[in-house]
Amino acid sequence: MFGGHCFMVGNKMCVGVYKPKKAMQPRLIARIGEHFYETALKQPFCSAFDLTGKQMKGFVFIENDGFENPKDLVFWIEKCLNFNLILKSE
Repeated sequence: MFGGHCFMVGNKMCVGVYKPKKAMQPRLIARIGEHFYETALKQPFCSAFDLTGKQMKGFVFIENDGFENPKDLVFWIEKCLNFNLILKSE
């Protein structure tokens, strides 16, 4: 999915890893929901999820430097899992 890997929790997309075709580092795709979206964009190494020229609110990219540290990775995974809990299965 999205040219990378997607991890599902409860039959819902939770988090993924995207590796661009260019020689860029992989990026984390975090599904954090619209309630945390604006706050997330203020975090270091975080940007809007945009593959087609249109942002998908509720999803963000995290650059490699933003999740290389295990503590940072846990932070983003917890945000994704917390949002996943409030979603209904599709």
